[in-house]
Amino acid sequence: MITFDDGLRCHYDIIFPLMIEYNFPAAFFVSTKPLVEKKATNVHESHFVRANVPPERIYEAMMAYLNSHCIKENAYGEDLIRKHYRYDELETARLKYLLNYVLPEDASTKIINDLFAEIVEDEESFCSEWYMTEKEIKALHDRFGCIGSHAHSHGPLASFSDQQSQAEIFESKKHLENVTDAKIEAISYPLGNPKAVSLREGKLAKMSGYAFGFTMERTVNLSPISPQLFARIDCNDLPDVGKKPLFRMINGRLKRCNGKQVGRKVYCVDE
Repeated sequence: MITFDDGLRCHYDIIFPLMIEYNFPAAFFVSTKPLVEKKATNVHESHFVRANVPPERIYEAMMAYLNSHCIKENAYGEDLIRKHYRYDELETARLKYLLNYVLPEDASTKIINDLFAEIVEDEESFCSEWYMTEKEIKALHDRFGCIGSHAHSHGPLASFSDQQSQAEIFESKKHLENVTDAKIEAISYPLGNPKAVSLREGKLAKMSGYAFGFTMERTVNLSPISPQLFARIDCNDLPDVGKKPLFRMINGRLKRCNGKQVGRKVYCVDE
């Protein structure tokens, strides 16, 4: 199954017609903040800012905060940054890491919101252009039963309080069920790495009624245990088509490039 995160308009405009033509299995995981609040997620504001604001302007705003709080930017080395962002240029990866993992959420949000407001006058119109509408989401689900949750705000859930993480997981499911008039059974955890999803999120997902949950642990699922914490492979990790393949096909099976079969870290959400 191919998965598409975030609930972007291009998924409806481009992928949906291809699914109808070729009938391939796919799932779309939607963040509900643009639907409920008519506001872009912070990660997409960040994408838009980085595409339209000079890098030095962004660094200026970030460094002002880091310096005022005595946080050293170079305390986070390339190896650590690359564990989270394998495919970006180093400076881009460093910027994303600082925004998503080093700066406190409120500081990161304020920096990006302020820069975003400088270049976007009408955020509701921005959302209409970038994200699928409720009508489009329902059309996808009516045809293929393919809609899942990507939480509410696209934040790193594992860094949130118990109450915040539960609300992100549960409320997004509730809203998407109202939109689709159907049960939402799967969630893709935003960012999906160990700093963004933990055993707690798996347990909260199960408690909220999700049958399946997808992380970004890059490996093969060898067991159906704890289906709320399934691994998921980035297309860039795949042989032939990937930018930096982690896997290759050996005797019809997907294995590590060194030939080893590696399964996911299995946590029991029932404990």
